[in-house]
Amino acid sequence: MKRVIWTPFANSEMFKTALYIKNTFGKTAKDKFVKAVINANKLISSNPFIEKCNKIIYCDNVDHISIVDFWDCRRDPNALVSQVT
Repeated sequence: MKRVIWTPFANSEMFKTALYIKNTFGKTAKDKFVKAVINANKLISSNPFIEKCNKIIYCDNVDHISIVDFWDCRRDPNALVSQVT
């Protein structure tokens, strides 16, 4: 397993997101978010291929999760911008 290293910027963004979730939805939702981040970190560590070149863009609905896009990160990022706008 590889060690996952968060950049200071990514770490700051994650904590800002956690704080927003806590302030907006409460401590339970924040704890659930943090647990999901920890689990994703473990998944990436044990199988980096999953996240290495691909991103799954999804929307969490009340009763299901909709996969909105599957992005190959080796593509031109400008293509993603034009795709979602």
